[in-house]
Amino acid sequence: MGGPLLRQRPFFLAGEINEITKCHPMIRLCGIAAAALTFIACTALARDLPVSSFARSPSMNYANLSPTGEWLSYVEESNGTQTVVLKHLRNGDTRRTLATKAARERVRWCGWDSAAALLCGTVVPRQAAHRVFEETRLYVVDPTSGAHRELNRKLRDPLRDRLVHLSPALAFRVLVEHDEGGSGYPALAELDLQSGQLSTLVKPRAPITRWLADAQHAMFVGVGYERGKMSVWISNARDPEPRLLAAYDSSDSNALGPLALNSTGERLYALAANDGRIALYEVNLKDPGSKRLLHRDTLYDVVGPLVPEPLGESAEGVRYVRSGATTHYFNDAAAEVQSFLDSQLTERINTRLNRTLDGRLELIQSSSDVDPPTLYLLDAAARKLMQLGHQFPELENVQLASTRATKYRARDGQVIPAFLTVAADLELPLPAIVLPHGGPETRDALKFDPLVQFLASRGYAVLQMNFRGSTGYGMAFAAAGAAQWGGVIHNDITDGARWLIEQEIADPERICIIGSSFGGFAALLGAVRESQWYSCAASFGGISDLLALARATERLQYADVWRERLGVDDRALWNNSPLARAELVDMPVLLMHGTLDAVVPVRHSRRMARALAKRERHSTFIERRDCDHDMTIESCRSAWYAALRELLEEALR
Repeated sequence: MGGPLLRQRPFFLAGEINEITKCHPMIRLCGIAAAALTFIACTALARDLPVSSFARSPSMNYANLSPTGEWLSYVEESNGTQTVVLKHLRNGDTRRTLATKAARERVRWCGWDSAAALLCGTVVPRQAAHRVFEETRLYVVDPTSGAHRELNRKLRDPLRDRLVHLSPALAFRVLVEHDEGGSGYPALAELDLQSGQLSTLVKPRAPITRWLADAQHAMFVGVGYERGKMSVWISNARDPEPRLLAAYDSSDSNALGPLALNSTGERLYALAANDGRIALYEVNLKDPGSKRLLHRDTLYDVVGPLVPEPLGESAEGVRYVRSGATTHYFNDAAAEVQSFLDSQLTERINTRLNRTLDGRLELIQSSSDVDPPTLYLLDAAARKLMQLGHQFPELENVQLASTRATKYRARDGQVIPAFLTVAADLELPLPAIVLPHGGPETRDALKFDPLVQFLASRGYAVLQMNFRGSTGYGMAFAAAGAAQWGGVIHNDITDGARWLIEQEIADPERICIIGSSFGGFAALLGAVRESQWYSCAASFGGISDLLALARATERLQYADVWRERLGVDDRALWNNSPLARAELVDMPVLLMHGTLDAVVPVRHSRRMARALAKRERHSTFIERRDCDHDMTIESCRSAWYAALRELLEEALR
């Protein structure tokens, strides 16, 4: 389970729906090739660093460049407080603006509406009967004065920061969705950032659950989903009554998943099936029956997001994940800029985050599996790069463990893509960690991962696998995980542990399975069923009772999607629940759960902890009041990493 249940989408709405030495990020001079050049030493070993170096919140988080290039905005966390920071890129002045206590209200995004207005959305956990829900708020920040104020305070809708998109060309006017009636079908409205006035453009209309719009707020596309049927609707400022454009059954291979409108509202970018993979198409709204293929990948799903042109009428590229993040460009000029970046920042993934309206300045994030993210400012015309800052400064010039893409065969012959991380200076076999991802409809990728690096720094080999049910490898691979949480998916994960032993990577007596959310469920199920493979298990925010989860999801808007994911056989759901077989656990188990978890209620871990204690099993349960489902807060991650260290040192040494 990757995100709040209320935000889950069907798979065909995927666009909405994640080396041995290392030196200075600009110059790789470690090793023999540096002999005749200025040597920049790798100054520290990762194993010498404290937990806090890995568990910290990224510096300069949610970074954004203002439309004129005057300001850089970002969020920093210190002592439990998140602060929105504005840095003037010409004179270096820094302003600290909106600040929140992260345990009570946390920033989840920021973006520029115009050169004179920065918008930030926050989330506030609220306790309701037997569950936690998340209320969101929307703030506007004046960069000149640093003053900020909350918008939409009079709305009854608890989700007040649902922006359709930001359009810097229309200063102080943004499009938002709001659902005051709580029907699940939001209205589309324009919000005036100066007056706070909200003007409804399109009234709520079942079954439309989300909206797209062009840059001028003139053309609108609605996406509907209800009882296994998907529909696409069209509306505009002159004639706001939505008209049906197309309707599909959820199993229809011709179904379109709208992703975005172009700036003029004439063309729709959408996802659709292409030879078993998800590909990107362009649809001319004047001739909606036709669609033009923009990009497909023979091995991977292309799901976005798009890379827009600041002043152009069309997208210039699309981002998606192969082994790691990649971007396909539709024009030579954009591709040439990327080639320049890749020639200067070699062996790294260089992502163009956002740019000024004139296209001259761009904000770049550069990283790799062994290089924590660094932010740069690119002057595209002058072809110059300026470093702005590191997001994990304590890990710069530190020897981190490399991650390599690999694969193994499951027991039925299916090839399972995976990633293996091992510190270079250690001899095999090693104590090992099996680390299944959440979701399960997400995937792991080749990238810098603080948890993986923390585990590898302590001497463990780490295996991450994209089991069946993972996204990105085609529709058949994703669909194979339906109703298989305790079946094929579980077997794929277990077969990863077996592969580690067969390849003599792992010591067969020292393997632990660890995960969060769905990964936590997988870890607990591994503890129940696979004592021959694992010596310990750890779950953060994990599911212990599939039957309870299935009954909870029946209240959600996409209940039929969850029925497909989980299955409808109550007996099978209970039999595949770790809680049902707690007596079979024969290893140390760590359970940690946050009381602010709005996705998996904390009672899943409480009940599992009681069941293990009743049967006198070796278990530790940590309940944290500062933890949400995603471990947003630094103190929560630090507690999780420290608890893992203690478990692993006891169970695998």
